[in-house]
Amino acid sequence: MQQPINPGNVQWIVQIITNAIGDGRFNQGEVLLALAESMGRLIVNMSDNPVAGTQATQIMLDHVKTTLHAGFTSKGFNMGRPN
Repeated sequence: MQQPINPGNVQWIVQIITNAIGDGRFNQGEVLLALAESMGRLIVNMSDNPVAGTQATQIMLDHVKTTLHAGFTSKGFNMGRPN
């Protein structure tokens, strides 16, 4: 993925999305499916070909795993070392 990433922008976008979907209008299943569909559409739009799309998807999946590991660790679960 050849996109410059500004961590501050990432946090800002996360907060905007969380605020927009966290007001109780939608259940968590609807939110997860909508986010997954949005990510898929973004990956297709930004990718010149399926190989680039697969690479972007792997980056996204790795980030989700890292986020889950950090989140569950912060909740007190022994998650071991991140993969």
